[in-house]
Amino acid sequence: MVSRAAERSGAGTAAPDAAAPYAAVSDAAIRGTVLPRVASTPPRRRTGMRGQLALAFAGLAAACALCLGLILGHQAYEEAGAARRRDLGALAALLDGRLAADMEGRVVLLSVLSRLDQFNTEEDLPRAGALLDNLRRGFPNFAWLGIADPAGRVVASSSNLLLGADVSARPWFARGRDGLFVGDVHDAVLLARLLPQRDGEPWRFVDIALPLRSPDGRLLGVLGAHIDWRWAAAQERSTVLPFGSRRGIDLLVVARDGEVLLGPDALAGTVLRLPLLDELNGQRGATAGGADASGTDANGLGAGGTGAGGAATVGTGGSGTGVGEASPGAAVAPAGGTGSAGEAAARRGVDGAAAARGALPAVTPAVQRWPDGRDYLTAAVAARGGGSYPGLGWAILARQPAEMSYASGRQVITTVALWGGAVALFCAALGWFLADWIAAPLARIARLVDRLRLGEGQDFPPVRGPREVEALSDALRRLLGALTRKEAALSAAEEAGRRDPMTGLLNRAGLAAQLESFSLRARLGGRGFALLCLDLDRFKPVNDEHGHAAGDAVLREAAQRLGRCVRGSDVVARIGGDEFVLLLEEQAGLSSEGGSAEVGRRVLESIGQRPFTVPGEDGRPVTVSVGCSIGATAWSRGVTDTAELLRHADAALYAAKRGGRNRMAFHHPSLPEAAPGGAAA
Repeated sequence: MVSRAAERSGAGTAAPDAAAPYAAVSDAAIRGTVLPRVASTPPRRRTGMRGQLALAFAGLAAACALCLGLILGHQAYEEAGAARRRDLGALAALLDGRLAADMEGRVVLLSVLSRLDQFNTEEDLPRAGALLDNLRRGFPNFAWLGIADPAGRVVASSSNLLLGADVSARPWFARGRDGLFVGDVHDAVLLARLLPQRDGEPWRFVDIALPLRSPDGRLLGVLGAHIDWRWAAAQERSTVLPFGSRRGIDLLVVARDGEVLLGPDALAGTVLRLPLLDELNGQRGATAGGADASGTDANGLGAGGTGAGGAATVGTGGSGTGVGEASPGAAVAPAGGTGSAGEAAARRGVDGAAAARGALPAVTPAVQRWPDGRDYLTAAVAARGGGSYPGLGWAILARQPAEMSYASGRQVITTVALWGGAVALFCAALGWFLADWIAAPLARIARLVDRLRLGEGQDFPPVRGPREVEALSDALRRLLGALTRKEAALSAAEEAGRRDPMTGLLNRAGLAAQLESFSLRARLGGRGFALLCLDLDRFKPVNDEHGHAAGDAVLREAAQRLGRCVRGSDVVARIGGDEFVLLLEEQAGLSSEGGSAEVGRRVLESIGQRPFTVPGEDGRPVTVSVGCSIGATAWSRGVTDTAELLRHADAALYAAKRGGRNRMAFHHPSLPEAAPGGAAA
């Protein structure tokens, strides 16, 4: 390649003299030549200055408008594709979140149901049919609910379907005996002939099953549920409905093996092969490979077993809980033992698996050639579980025809190129006459915006002028109003998220933020603080004898009394049920322990020595008495984190309960740690 210096050097080389061949012509030859007569040309009429300026402005404006329009049009084309990629990725992630949240909700619902007192003995199970019917009526997406005894015989079911049938060979029963099982989408087998037909559409289910155990840990049976897969289709429609019908957007749910579980009719049930899916599965496999390493890491995540086919199984590995790959379902097994210890271990394993899934990388949306031969802009996300729901290894795809994805960008290029030149010519011809008329209201808008930016006012009065200027003024005013309302709504939502709706006190999230703030001030050299965990005594009989309305009234009154026992700088929170937490700033001249003892005395008097008047089940006021047990601890520089403070207060609370209730106990190192599930949870 020739360098620029060489180019400049070559450009300076002398060229041959073009006039040299004519130098030898004699003057005589020239004098003897007869020259032709040239006719005179009349002078041209020159354009006036005003016209020249108009033409100059028009030409310059037209050139600038065309160039700028082409540049902006190309940029708009690229941004249209980028925006559509973001939109498709967000739609896929939104559907994933909705499906995971619904599945998690159903898992939690069935987990709570399995712990009810109605399922303590074998004799209780056949009487659960009415409860299952009520649950199915309240949650229509449950196609079937049933309970099978340890031998696999259905002893109770919704609508008495399959009552007495042998389901021991069904995967949900076989794997639900060992722990929580979530089965992937499958066709109905035993229920296919019993459920009503739906215009030729087959019944398809997602299974959830978990064991029913007696208080001593003995297996009583298996609680199973079939969720109608049309629930997922309804979620897909509600996700894409706002604009998908106008833009040709489709959402698909694809199994790990590539089978389309949910999507357009032409693709449903087919096996999909796309490079984007291969890339997603590769990244998911790499992530799962790290989680499948044997042993136990710092989070208690060990090596799990491998089932047949591809969904997550949570079992035991080493001393922790492992994550492996299995299919068609995901089973969560107790990590050793039965009862609360096994459940806690299983919960830790599920949480570790969810954390591993949350770390899956995203796949960049790209244009893919689909089986119908068309190109679609496609986004894919790996479906994640959440909480007790371990996930089933699905992939969520969002697609849109490529020509529609970039249509707005191409239209912008054409529109800007055509209209930019025409508008530029017109504006150039008139703009310098109308400059002051147009610029004055725009300048006023700019000054108003600057005032708002500097915080000098919040009013944006309407600006009069050309229609476009007035439209801009109105749009800015609406934007300002929308931003103000949105900011207020966000602030209100954030505050509501930190408040207990029943008592108005801070909830667990609000307490966590306040506890971090107190701890930070204490570490930076400010005053220390005390933490009191409070649990109402004899509260359950109030609910049992007088109804939940009476219990709620006791909780609200207890919250008000607690508020009157502390100062304005202290914090009162309700963290669940009849559990409360108090954060007390250290008072001048009084240690944290001394201050908490005084507050604890006032709380014991206010709660334990004054009865509550609440509405009974018949609406008449009744008087009830409850007490409270308080566990207290104080911040010290030896405490490493806030969770340790909560554990100390929990231990002191349990010591107070063991000491006879309706009393206060301070934490000291000899106290045993509290059982899981207290405030520290």
